Amino acid sequence: MKEIEVKILEIDKDKVLKKINELGAKKVFEGQLVAVFYDFADSRLTKEGKRLRVRQKGPRVEMTLKSNITKKIVKSADEYKIEVDSLEELRHIFSEIGLKEILRFKKHRSSWHLNKIAFEIDTFPGLPPLLEIEAPDLQTIQKYVKIFGYEMKDTKPWSAVEVCQHYGLELKG
Repeated sequence: MKEIEVKILEIDKDKVLKKINELGAKKVFEGQLVAVFYDFADSRLTKEGKRLRVRQKGPRVEMTLKSNITKKIVKSADEYKIEVDSLEELRHIFSEIGLKEILRFKKHRSSWHLNKIAFEIDTFPGLPPLLEIEAPDLQTIQKYVKIFGYEMKDTKPWSAVEVCQHYGLELKG
């Protein structure tokens, strides 16, 4: 599956929430999200431009592999995702095959879906909220950026890690 997304930093959260409700998007998640990234000791995944992430959203645990990551107007990646039953079992498997935890962070996330579009409001401790828009194509992202009252020049094709680095927030690794 192709992931195509942008982030808009320092949003007016109340204004964005009002627009999300006006659009009729369905809330699908609210709570803490924990993301843990893994790589081998020789950093081969990172060197190949791949990211292996395990994410816990409430009781759900999902493993995601991202590859062919590009960051031009939007962040785009080939994304392969599966749900797993046990975070502890997955950690054990990763350890057995030589994968090491390289980065971990927590944030608060509110998620809404509207057809094939996802709107996420993320808040990292001590940082202003941001809006992430994920859609099947650039044109749809451009449409919703405008609907929310922004322009594409206001967007960033960044990962969560790059957002934290932008603000000087130190992540655990």
